[in-house]
Amino acid sequence: MAWENAVPSEDDIETCLTGREGVNDSFEYIVGASKALREVLDLVRTVAPTDSTALIEGETGTGKELIARAIHQHSTRRDRPFVKLNCAAIPSDC
Repeated sequence: MAWENAVPSEDDIETCLTGREGVNDSFEYIVGASKALREVLDLVRTVAPTDSTALIEGETGTGKELIARAIHQHSTRRDRPFVKLNCAAIPSDC
């Protein structure tokens, strides 16, 4: 198939961005359908409505902030500011 013929339709793009096909319903900006991602999103759905603290760990570029935002957006605190903190930026002598 030529590249010109491989351009996705607007509906295909909407499905990818919104997760309309099921897995990522209501998780804006999270794209994917792997088993690992489904498990993480299940955890987000479990943790978000609670009044718990969540520690999100992972390598650089793995989407930790996206998951943190998803938890915040699905929590009872969604109307309050989302404050991100880069723990690596805190001096070790604090």
